Amino acid sequence: GIKARASIATIGPAMTSQFATLGAWMKAHDVAATGAPLSIYHKFHIVAQETDYTAAIPVASVPASLPPEFTSGTLDVPRTYKLVHTGAYRHLASAWAAGMMHQNAKQFRANKNSPAFERYVTDPSATADAAAVAEVHLPAM
Repeated sequence: GIKARASIATIGPAMTSQFATLGAWMKAHDVAATGAPLSIYHKFHIVAQETDYTAAIPVASVPASLPPEFTSGTLDVPRTYKLVHTGAYRHLASAWAAGMMHQNAKQFRANKNSPAFERYVTDPSATADAAAVAEVHLPAM
C-alpha cells in the first residue's frame, strides 16, 4: 500500500493516483491482487479536515523488494459494522454519516483500537457511477 495524508476535499483524486501507482507496479512485477482494493483510515484530524490513511491492494505474499514509497502489513480487524454503498464514490460520505449515526444510536459499539476501512467492490474506471459498490467497515466490539 501507500501511506498518505490528504484533506477530505482532495482525498478522491489522491487515492485515484495512489491506486494507479500500485496497480501499475503490480502489473509490471506480475503481482496478482487477492481481493478488492482498500483504504485503511489510521487517524482523522477533524479540525484540519484531513486523514492519515493507506491505499492498499491485498496480495497473497509481500514481494521481496518494494519501492520505498510502498508499505506492507496486515489488516486485522476482528469485527466490523459494515455499510454497503451503491452509487458514485463521490457520495461515499453519506455511508460514513449513516455509520456514525448508527454508532450514536448504539446499534453497535465502536472499537477504537482498530482502523476503519473502505473496500471498493467495483472498479470505478470500469463501472458506471450508478452501479459502483463500496463497503464502509467501522470497527466494532
